[in-house]
Amino acid sequence: MALNFPNPALQTPLNEFSPDSTPAKSTNGVTYIWTNNEKWVASSVVFNDIYVNVTGDNMTGDLTLGTDKITLNAADGNATFAGDIQSTSQNGGQLAGFRNQLINGDFRIAQRYPSYPGTSIPITTNPNSVSLYSVDRWGVSKDFGFQSRTERPSNFFVGSMQWRTQTSGPSAGKSLWAQTIEMVAVAGKGPRGNPLLDTDFWTVSHWIFTADRNDFQCFVQYVNSNYSPSISGPIATINDVDWTVVETDGDWTRVSATFSMASVAAAPADTLGIRVQFQNTGNIRAVGAQLEPGPVATPFEHRPIGTEIALCQRYYETGSCGGQVFLGSVTRDGNDFFSFPIAFKANKRVSPSCTAVISSGSRTSPGINNISITSASGYSSGPTDASQGLDWTADAEL
Repeated sequence: MALNFPNPALQTPLNEFSPDSTPAKSTNGVTYIWTNNEKWVASSVVFNDIYVNVTGDNMTGDLTLGTDKITLNAADGNATFAGDIQSTSQNGGQLAGFRNQLINGDFRIAQRYPSYPGTSIPITTNPNSVSLYSVDRWGVSKDFGFQSRTERPSNFFVGSMQWRTQTSGPSAGKSLWAQTIEMVAVAGKGPRGNPLLDTDFWTVSHWIFTADRNDFQCFVQYVNSNYSPSISGPIATINDVDWTVVETDGDWTRVSATFSMASVAAAPADTLGIRVQFQNTGNIRAVGAQLEPGPVATPFEHRPIGTEIALCQRYYETGSCGGQVFLGSVTRDGNDFFSFPIAFKANKRVSPSCTAVISSGSRTSPGINNISITSASGYSSGPTDASQGLDWTADAEL
C-alpha cells in the first residue's frame, strides 16, 4: 500500500510541506497530522473509509476491478462481469440445465388436448377414482378439476392452469395437482435409484396468482403402485407460512421452500415413485413448478420444446398409422385383420396401455397388439383394397 503525500512542487512556499503550507494538510483524500513537531501521520480514521482490511472488513460502496471488468453493486447486490463466468457447480448440482425434476412444469404440453395451447382446455372434472391427466404428467384426483388460462407471469410461459376445487368429498373446497417422479426402471434392469438422496437439500418453487393464494401447501412423499404412501408420513410438508417470496411479476408471485433429505430413509422396495403434490384452498392459477437440488430457487428452467415433449412421451404418446390396404401388402393373420407398424418416438416406462380409433376409411374393429416399450401394431378388419387410418394412444403413466 502506498501513501500519496502532497506534491512538493505545488506547495507554497515551494517544496515546503508543513502545517502552514498551501494546499492544506488534508489533500489527496487523506488527512495528515504533524506529530511531535517531527513527523507526518496519516489519519487512520480516514483510512477506514479508503482501504479494506485483509480480513473482517465490510465494504458499503461499489467495487470496480479493472476498467469496468468486474463491478459489484452495493445497492442492489448485482455483479457485472465483462468476461465469461466459469463454475463447476451451483447449489450442489450441475449448472447447465436439467435441474428440474418435474416434467412439463410450465404446463405447455397437453397431448390429450391436441389443439392446446391454440384452443383452451375447458373446465374438466375428474369423475374417476384414478388420476385424470390434464397437461402432460400432471393429474388430479377424483372430483378435482382443471382449466387452461391465458394469464401468465411472463412471455416465457404460454399460459397457466387453473386448478379447481374438489366438488365433493373429504377435500371439498381445495384444489390439488400432482406429479409422480419415476424411481423404478424397467423390470429386470434394476432400480433407477432415488434422485432426492443425491444431495441433502432440495428446493421446490411455483409461480402462483397472488390473489388466489389461500393456505397454499406442498407435500412430497414416496408412493407405491397403489399410490399409497410407502413410508409413514411424507418426506416433506410445506405449509403456507413456510414459503419465501422469490420474485413478483404483476399479479403473480413466485414462492419457494427448501427441505432436507438428511434424515429421510431410503425408499422401500415397493416404492413406485416420489409424488409432489400441491394444494390450495379455493381455485388457483399456477405455472412454473420446479423441484431442484440445493437450498436456493434458481430461475425456472425453460427446456427446449423438443426435449420436454420427449420427456413426456416416455409416459404418454399419441400418433396415427394406416395406409392403403392390399391383400399381401401388409401382415395378414388368421382373423383377416390387417396390421400397421407403430414405432414409439420414446421408449415407454413399461409396456403401455393402448387404444385405437378409426380416423379414416371403411374398415372396422380397430385395435392395438404386439405391444412393447418400443413399438406396437395397429390393426383393423374390413374389405381389402381400402384405405385405412387409425389414431392411437399409448399410456405408461405412473
